[in-house]
Amino acid sequence: MGHWHVNPSLYIHPAAPKLSLGGPDRDEKIDRLEAEMRSMGQDSGEVGIEILHHFAPGIYAREMRVPAGRLITSKVHKFENLSILSRGRMVLYQDDGTVVEVVAGMHVVAPAGARRVAWVIEDSVWTVFHATTNTNPDEIEAQVVAPSRAEYLKFSAAAEKELSWAG
Repeated sequence: MGHWHVNPSLYIHPAAPKLSLGGPDRDEKIDRLEAEMRSMGQDSGEVGIEILHHFAPGIYAREMRVPAGRLITSKVHKFENLSILSRGRMVLYQDDGTVVEVVAGMHVVAPAGARRVAWVIEDSVWTVFHATTNTNPDEIEAQVVAPSRAEYLKFSAAAEKELSWAG
């Protein structure tokens, strides 16, 4: 899984915010964190995050360039996806409340429904790959991203029900 430097301490990097995001109320904690970030004017364009879109036959890559010193949250993806950190270092706040530092070269198949929070230690480039023939980024986002964890759970339940009827 690439380069994972596991450290169970929440204080993995001195500049990283001391956040406790584990537990059954993780999504509510991240919702509150995002609301606080928005109230402080920390939407992606306002903190210097640049998004680039790349296409190849059957593949869409969404590249995010993030300057050091930013706290970021991910979208909730409806499907597994390949994610690669190709430049920089980040601290990832895991679902179980632990914290890991990841470095350029890290790659992971992210599970559907995952929701991430990261502190960017060094200027970083994170790219997410999705299988699609569509080339319209807005349409792709509507297809592969749920607006919230609750919406993802509804989508997942409906998809599971549909599969059980097909079988």
